[in-house]
Amino acid sequence: MKNNKKVNVVALYVPNIPVSFGSKEYYGLPGLVIRVEESAITYNAVNIVLNSKEKIKINEPKKGIKISEDEFKANLNKSFDRITKKKN
Repeated sequence: MKNNKKVNVVALYVPNIPVSFGSKEYYGLPGLVIRVEESAITYNAVNIVLNSKEKIKINEPKKGIKISEDEFKANLNKSFDRITKKKN
């Protein structure tokens, strides 16, 4: 029997790094996902290697908008739709 309780998820992303990538299934936002808080588990990016000659400094976000997991999934689906349309 599965436990179907809702999980609150917080995802922090960096729009300055415009890749839709992140931990686990948390990707598709308009920037690199660097932190995901999922219940009692937190996933953090610890090292980011970019193929760039210029040095990029990434500061921890001081503000942002919290969204629910359902809103996150809706944003993810919109992003996939945009990506799919660009490929066709």
